[in-house]
Amino acid sequence: MAGALAKRCKVFDMKVIGFTRTACEVQYFDQIVDLKNVLSAIRQLDYLVVLAPYTLENEGIVNSSVFSEMKESAYIINLARGKVVDDKALIQALKNGEIAGAGLDVFTKEPLPSSSPLWDLDNVIIIPHMGGMSESYVRQAMPVLEHNLKAYLENDYGLMLNKVVR
Repeated sequence: MAGALAKRCKVFDMKVIGFTRTACEVQYFDQIVDLKNVLSAIRQLDYLVVLAPYTLENEGIVNSSVFSEMKESAYIINLARGKVVDDKALIQALKNGEIAGAGLDVFTKEPLPSSSPLWDLDNVIIIPHMGGMSESYVRQAMPVLEHNLKAYLENDYGLMLNKVVR
């Protein structure tokens, strides 16, 4: 997903910086930054697009430290998982003008409660967890569904892919 987005950004002559825990080169990225150096690289961004998977290691990884390093004119777009971004820190950053705005497809609690302050912020665009939908979604998702159904029917839950756990 990140590579596909990077390719599209390059069409608009954008500089594309990726963040990772493992050193690698990825086509269409101008720079890959180790997560240990994320705060210094964050200062360069006009848009922070979050595509990280949810893991315990990634929980809250986009937090007040990240927001405080972002430009006041920068935007965050979260297409990852809700728990990757610290909601309270995001709301504070948006209210305090630390960042210009946010485009949000995912939230810590879904559906987003009507009591969430995000609904009332003029600098936020909210969409209902559909950012990954495309014409090719079924073609891409079907192999995972088939694999998981087979593992389920064979009582081999350890082989299931993309498991949702509590």
